[in-house]
Amino acid sequence: MRFGYDPSRKTVVVGPLKFRKGKAPALLEYGGSVNRNGERQVYKPRPFMGPALEKQRKNLPAAFRGTLEGR
Repeated sequence: MRFGYDPSRKTVVVGPLKFRKGKAPALLEYGGSVNRNGERQVYKPRPFMGPALEKQRKNLPAAFRGTLEGR
C-alpha cells in the first residue's frame, strides 16, 4: 500500500501498489487464465477489493479526516 500527498491541494491518495510482473491481483479479483510452464491454469473470481471498497466508501472521508493537520 502506498500513498501520495499533494501539498498544494492538501490531499492524499491511498492505493495498492501495481505489481511489475504477473497478473496475480487481477486474477484473484476477477478470475481468468494464464499459461505457466506450458500448462493453462484457470482461476475463479474471488472478489475482495471491489466489494470491500463499496462497503466502506461512506466511511472513508471520516477515516482520513484530520490526518494531515499540522504538517
